Amino acid sequence: MDSHKDSAKGDISRGTQVTPPKSPEQPSGPARARRPGFRKPGPGLPAIAVLAVLVGAGLYALISDRTCPFTVRSERPGAAAPETAAAAASGPAAKPSAPAVPSDPAQPPSPSPGDDSVGPLPAPIAAPAATTTNETEDPAMASSDQVPPKAAREAVDKLIEEQKFEAAAAECARVRDRARASGDSALWAWALIRGGQLRAALHGYETAVRSFKEEPWPDTPVERDMLDIFYANSLVAYYQAYSWDINRRERVESAGPVDLKSWTRDQILDEAWTALLRVWRDRDRLAGRTAREFPDFWSPGDYPAGVRDTLRDGVVYLLARLLTDSSFWTPRQSNETWLLDLPALLARAGRATSDQADCVIASPASHPVEKIAALLGEHESWSRRARRPAAALEARFELVRALHAAFDEEPDRALVREHLAGHLRSNRRDPWWATGQALLAELTRAEDAADALVRARAIALEAVKRFPSSPGGRRALHIVRSIEAPEFSVEAMRLDAPGRRSVRVTHRNLDRIFLRAYALDAEDLVKSARDYSIFPRGDEARKIAETRRPDAAWTADLAQTSDYRDHATYADLPATLAPGLYLVAASAREDFAGDANKTIGLSVVVGDLVLVTRPGGGPVRGARAA
Repeated sequence: MDSHKDSAKGDISRGTQVTPPKSPEQPSGPARARRPGFRKPGPGLPAIAVLAVLVGAGLYALISDRTCPFTVRSERPGAAAPETAAAAASGPAAKPSAPAVPSDPAQPPSPSPGDDSVGPLPAPIAAPAATTTNETEDPAMASSDQVPPKAAREAVDKLIEEQKFEAAAAECARVRDRARASGDSALWAWALIRGGQLRAALHGYETAVRSFKEEPWPDTPVERDMLDIFYANSLVAYYQAYSWDINRRERVESAGPVDLKSWTRDQILDEAWTALLRVWRDRDRLAGRTAREFPDFWSPGDYPAGVRDTLRDGVVYLLARLLTDSSFWTPRQSNETWLLDLPALLARAGRATSDQADCVIASPASHPVEKIAALLGEHESWSRRARRPAAALEARFELVRALHAAFDEEPDRALVREHLAGHLRSNRRDPWWATGQALLAELTRAEDAADALVRARAIALEAVKRFPSSPGGRRALHIVRSIEAPEFSVEAMRLDAPGRRSVRVTHRNLDRIFLRAYALDAEDLVKSARDYSIFPRGDEARKIAETRRPDAAWTADLAQTSDYRDHATYADLPATLAPGLYLVAASAREDFAGDANKTIGLSVVVGDLVLVTRPGGGPVRGARAA
């Protein structure tokens, strides 16, 4: 647990200002005559009176077991004053209520999450009032401690670059407290997120979850959305780090908060999903913000403008990726995918309204595939209304990918491919259409049909011809070239006679291969062997092929492969080979050069003796022992 944890969390309470006791005053009015025999009171008498009052107050407190009346009350940071605790928990800056979060199990070889434990999670703490300095502080001293946001970030990033993660986490806590005191919401959120990332980098996955859960959040909606995203991400990372132990937990029913260490898999993932749903419901606000505005936390990627450049796009595809990952599905959801109505899902693609999507996505009874269809259907519909045709196409392509992955039966996948082909025929104007053509080519290529590669190549070529310089066109060109690329592999009998059909070549898009045989001295190989294999391999075999003259060289003509699939062709060993051990090398180029070429070497024993084994072991019928 961090050494700064207790001093950094919660509100900064104001100390109670107490007026010090006044010295006894001289009575007002006309001067009184001094009595003979009495001296004028000196300066020590008021001090003695004050001391007597303080001692009396202390004795009163000791006897009555109460706080001394003159004690200055100062709450520790993080603890709200009793009279304001209720208001703080329900104020405008209070974090949305969410179920108490669970802790972490030990999973070898990961560190034990017990090291991170801080007990049950408290309720969210409200943000402090505008004035955060103690009333007794000098305002000039408080303002002199402020650090510019850029300098504060650079200080943390410098520590990260130096691999000083613990020091960087401590500095993040200081930056967070200063930003919270000054009301800098952007820096406040940045420090919270960066601190959580550092805790996760130090394998403190539970601490990262708790830091998001316990610390107060700024009031600004976009910053809260960012924090919800990273809070959900910390929950998922925590589950993935300790899934072996978390999957064995049983649900604990309790009237109060349940500790993180007791949360089950479903509770953790439900909490992460709830946090992401809060962000998704704020999607219209996020539509006006781009990922480039948050370079510390969002990577804009290399998508063209208008495809996935807004935060709304990022949140939608983040949710879609989480839903597509079947490792987060329950066994029932995995086993009942086939019960879903795939034709109905495809028919409703791109037509979901906001209310319909919200109803499906928020329902625990909805299957993840149904949620994906509703999520992406609503996003596609919104993108069309916003006149973002490329974004609408991308939403449909993402839906096709998800459905193709969820349904593994060939008739279902054929239905998905047919749907995509029909959608592409009616949306050919935008350059992003080529990306869909490349996707269709990839899905067609994965078919088992004999002509699948021929059709996939034709589909990809259409994208190359129409939009050659677009990302989809370049992807399609890569598919065409990978289908047309020559390839071969070679197998041979370990022992066979010369002139026999001993070599099998598996090939595609290649007319012939060239073979060479190099005689080897078996006795020398045994003497010079440095491991368990006496045959030359890797660089040793390459050196033999490059420096020695072959003892035999021949060519094997290969069958035509117009379907772009692998075919097998057999080749003979030369009949002129003398008995012995040989290195047989195969190459796609006659000169066996290394550029734009592939060479394969294997060891073959040529001879007229064959060892035959059988599982029996009984005597040969009719044989007589001499």
